[in-house]
Amino acid sequence: MNDMKTLYALLFLLVTASLNSQTVTTVMEGLFHDGLALDINGNLYGSDYSGDSVFKLDVNGNVSTFVSGLNTPNGIGVNSNNEIYICDHESNRILKYNDQGDELASYPTLTPAGIKKMPNSDDMLFVGYGNNTINLLASDGTITQLFSGSPLNGPAGIAFDDSGTIFIGNFNDRRIHKYDNGVLTYVAQLPSGGINSNFLGFLTYANGFLYATQLGEHRVYRINPQNVDDLEIYAGSTIGNADGNVADATFNLPNGILASPDGATIYVSDAGTKNLRIISDVTLSINELKEADFSLLLYPNPSTEMLTIKGVLLEQSSFDVAVYDTLGQRIFSESNPFETKAFERNINTSTWSSGIYTVLITSGTYRTSKKIVK
Repeated sequence: MNDMKTLYALLFLLVTASLNSQTVTTVMEGLFHDGLALDINGNLYGSDYSGDSVFKLDVNGNVSTFVSGLNTPNGIGVNSNNEIYICDHESNRILKYNDQGDELASYPTLTPAGIKKMPNSDDMLFVGYGNNTINLLASDGTITQLFSGSPLNGPAGIAFDDSGTIFIGNFNDRRIHKYDNGVLTYVAQLPSGGINSNFLGFLTYANGFLYATQLGEHRVYRINPQNVDDLEIYAGSTIGNADGNVADATFNLPNGILASPDGATIYVSDAGTKNLRIISDVTLSINELKEADFSLLLYPNPSTEMLTIKGVLLEQSSFDVAVYDTLGQRIFSESNPFETKAFERNINTSTWSSGIYTVLITSGTYRTSKKIVK
């Protein structure tokens, strides 16, 4: 009984530490205004809607102009060939580039706003802001309109859940709908508590939730797509640029938003400052943290040569171990199919670059993560 009390105490400390470890950091200033996308190599692209350029932040932290000479570049999408699609909003076209910035194609369409690759193909889903449409851009360049009209109202945000379900966010009235086979079903509407600019910027999905930016409130909202109007403030309060704990950090017209593939990191572009913000350690939802059924110990930390991962499950279960860098690239993964309670793994870190890494342990429906320094 004493051992069980000790274990629950350790779990309580783990939950508290995980909640407090969700932090906001400004990583780039003055460039990232609007849409965001990651390519297959982990490079991050961000558009400057108020300018004419799309910028690229590579995995080493170097920023460069990817393309320029555009007219209100907006949403960005990347296919499996690492070809980058950019919604050149007021030029009424979508431009396709290779990863070196060479233009490959141009597709005329009215006021494209958001664009993302379909989960199981290289077709690109995009929305038309001015004509309230949902469209499919096939890999051969054919455009097919999937939906038009109400309840779309200036659509811009696109997100896919783990099963490939499509969610669309309206910029103008901040409503989010689920799209399925020609039908839009209402999910939620963000509040309109800002003095002005009460708009929904973009959408992303991570760990069972949708995340959406509300520019005028300077906030990021988290939405449970399984229910109606089930949403909460995830980050932000008054206008500002403060980094730190997610509960205390402030934003300035947050607009673009994108989750890393592992769901541990969320990128946000502040339209008010054009700063790129990173919210780290977003791996667990609050409910998952409360229900998480294992403790986790990492040592030594910092780790220079070898990292030991040690944990205890309350029930016998298989588990997976994965390690991600700050841009969401998975640099290590291992699956353990054997049913066990206690586990211990040693990972050679000698070849890793210096930096901060997220160790993610998954067991069934439960996940937990911790940061390490190399």
